Order: sequence, then C-alpha cells, then structure tokens
Amino acid sequence: MVFALRHPVYKKLSSEEILKMTGRPVEVIDDFAIFDDSKIRKFFEFGCEVKGLGREHVKRIKNEARRK
Repeated sequence: MVFALRHPVYKKLSSEEILKMTGRPVEVIDDFAIFDDSKIRKFFEFGCEVKGLGREHVKRIKNEARRK
C-alpha cells in the first residue's frame, strides 16, 4: 500500500485496521511520514514491510520488532 498524501484519514488508521483491510501482510510505503514509529513497529510485528522517504531509522525498528 502506498500512502503518498498526508490525509487526516490515513493518520487515524491503525496498523491493525490496515492489516484487516488487506487480509494479509503487505508492503507499506509511507512517502510523507504519516505513520509514527509505534505504528511502523506494529506493521513489522504483523509481518509487513515498511519503506519511507527520509526514514533511515526504520531498519532499526524492523530489527527490534522481529527480535520479539
């Protein structure tokens, strides 16, 4: 799923809601830092991948989430 606009509706979505909509783990591309670190961590815990522009620390979050 690509999130390319900072729409208020997107910011309100939880990781759980997005996973429920897709029905399976997906790759999330967050072009405008819509999701905070806690939501990104949840995506990784659910088996999703997350990419984002200017978010170099996402790899660290992924490693921490996958260790649990």
